[in-house]
Amino acid sequence: MMGEVLRSAREARGLGLDEVAHRARIPVHYLRALEDGDTSTLPEGPFYIGYRRQYLAFLGIEEQAAPTPVSPREDHMSELGDPDTVEVANPHLGEIEDSTLTIPRHEEVPVVRLVLMGFAITLAALLGLRLGAALLDQRLSDTSAASSVPTTSSAAIVAGQAVSLRTVEPVRVRMEVDGEVQHDGRLAAGDSLSGTGTEVILDIGDLSVVTVKVDGTRVEPLHNLTSARRLRFVQTAP
Repeated sequence: MMGEVLRSAREARGLGLDEVAHRARIPVHYLRALEDGDTSTLPEGPFYIGYRRQYLAFLGIEEQAAPTPVSPREDHMSELGDPDTVEVANPHLGEIEDSTLTIPRHEEVPVVRLVLMGFAITLAALLGLRLGAALLDQRLSDTSAASSVPTTSSAAIVAGQAVSLRTVEPVRVRMEVDGEVQHDGRLAAGDSLSGTGTEVILDIGDLSVVTVKVDGTRVEPLHNLTSARRLRFVQTAP
């Protein structure tokens, strides 16, 4: 039998199954199955034939001189005709040259599909990381902008210096009258604040939630009302 021929040739060369598996690049359980004639362990069709030819070539046995076994499903394959295959060189045959393995074309599709899926998953992960970093930078930038008070001021020169303020919603306010701080902190909704002097400065966190009056007349500042602003009231000469 072929298995006995293979085992005898291997033992005559003083080689163990592990050494042959390493040098011939054939799984050791397939080598054992070839020598034992265990077709249930061996792969079906072209792979079985390829491993058998590879083992024979490694041992230096002409294929014509070896008994021809029947591979699993070989009879069924013969009824269907020759499979659609492509032959590729095996780069792991050690000392054997010009050896080929027959690979069915239907085995190629899952491999290509897996490669494409892996590429798509990697690309999606990279895009997700870059998008997350951009969103984080935007949030940090918005937080920094919201926590800082603009250095620009809005000046209103009016006659009279009785300045009053009333809140509609909670807001942070700082009032300075003639160089002295009268208030610096958060006011609750409905709170009032007033000061009289030749120069009154108000730093308000949100102008849209307060009402500012000078000598009883409401002041309507220009430009953006929702950001932090500074109002400076200076008494003019009579």
